[in-house]
Amino acid sequence: MRINLAVGPDKLEELVLHIPRAMPIILERLQDEGRLDLKQVRIGINKAARPVVKPGARPDLTAFSQQELSVVDKVIAENFGKTGTAMSIDTHKRLAHKVAENGETIPFAAWLVSARQPTERQKRHGQALAAKYATKS
Repeated sequence: MRINLAVGPDKLEELVLHIPRAMPIILERLQDEGRLDLKQVRIGINKAARPVVKPGARPDLTAFSQQELSVVDKVIAENFGKTGTAMSIDTHKRLAHKVAENGETIPFAAWLVSARQPTERQKRHGQALAAKYATKS
């Protein structure tokens, strides 16, 4: 998705990037908390500031369950060493991205949806859940 993210020498200003909508809010909060520096970089002929974690800054992981942290670890391990272009190509192959309208927000849960057919075991499990939690109209 395209949004305007501000990038300047001291704070976030204006540069068009493909990032989640909440990212500028998160980056600004991390900068306000002193956990993020803005490193001056060149993008073509222009100068911009790239957000980088301050050396020695410790993440606050208390908002995440151990299972969520394990998922993050797995995703990092699976994608370690990939370039931004490779990541973009991979994510654009996902069903959620293929069916989204231009500019539409893709919910994180949509990444769990696959175009493949479920296994018989998965079908039985889904039917059991549907029967257990079905609402009566």
